[in-house]
Order: sequence, then structure tokens, then C-alpha cells
Amino acid sequence: RQSSQRVISSSVSKMVDMKKFEEKIKHISKSEGIQATFIELIIFEIARLLKKYNLFNGFYDNGSCIVYNEINIGFAVNIGKGLKVPVIKNTDKLSLKDISNSVKDLSLKYFREELVLSDLAGGTFTVTDLSAKGIVDFSPVINNMQAAILGVCSVMPGTGCFKIILTFDHNMADGMMAADMLNDLSSLLQDNNAVQ
Repeated sequence: RQSSQRVISSSVSKMVDMKKFEEKIKHISKSEGIQATFIELIIFEIARLLKKYNLFNGFYDNGSCIVYNEINIGFAVNIGKGLKVPVIKNTDKLSLKDISNSVKDLSLKYFREELVLSDLAGGTFTVTDLSAKGIVDFSPVINNMQAAILGVCSVMPGTGCFKIILTFDHNMADGMMAADMLNDLSSLLQDNNAVQ
């Protein structure tokens, strides 16, 4: 169903050091025995943060803040076969390896045009990544029945850093909370420790 209250969209952004992020990916690949991609690690970390910042894992409707019981993260894919947002169910309960496998499996289904309704339904939060297009800044659009979306950008020339952008519904949360979550996410992405 459609939410009966208009979304009041607001955004905050944070720069992440790509070198530190790459070092974390390499460290995890070695210590965990997997080959996770950047977006898979971001999905893993944001899923756990949504337990702390649960107002971003819901939607605003008719004067009420509705928070979902589950954390189901969708990731936007648009590579020649139309925009789709496959959803990883119960993302916060999955290991990085499980998330990595899910992203790869759902992406393969996208390319084969084999995604079914259950693969696309039930999302509570979305991640959209335009880094492969060289985009250094953009304004992600919140999906229906959700309170927030995370955008991932390409490295900004001359900085060695890339921007992560949280667009959120101001009916649900304020800029301070959004800033706190982005600061936590940035720290996690640059912390060269094994995933617990």
C-alpha cells in the first residue's frame, strides 16, 4: 500500500578513505577466506547498524513512525535490463559470506532475467551504488514504504575518498541521528579488523 503521509526528504553525507576501505577488504578476504566486494561489506555493516538506528528501518504513515521487525536490505541493480531492487532477507542475521553469496546469486538472477516477485518484495532499507559510473555525488530517492536509502559514490578526484549519502525521511528521524549513523558506518568501513 501507499503511505498516506508525504515523505520529507533530507540528506547527509560522509567521506570514506578508499585506501583504508580497500585495506579492510583485503584483510577480511585473508582472515575470513572470502572475496567480498565493496557493496557486500557495506550491506553487511549497515544491516547491523540498523538495529541501533532502527528508525531508518521503517516508514512514516498517518502520523505514526512504523518500525519493521525485520531488516531486509535491497540493493539497486540497473545494468542493461532495467532497474530492479533484489532484497536480502534478514540481512542483520547473516554472515558476510552469506551476504556475499546472496548478492552474487541475486545479481546472476537479474542478468538471467530470472528474478521473481519474492526476490524483490519485503525490502525495509535500500543501498544504491553509482560508483561504477564515476558518479561522485547524487541524491538517492527513498523507496515507497521505507524511511531511508544509502547511496555509494565513486572516489572524488584528488581526494582518495568516496562519499556515502544517507537520504532519509525527516518525519522519522533528524539530521543528528543520520549523522551519527553515517559516522558509525564510516568508522566501520575504515576499521581494519576482521568482521565479527
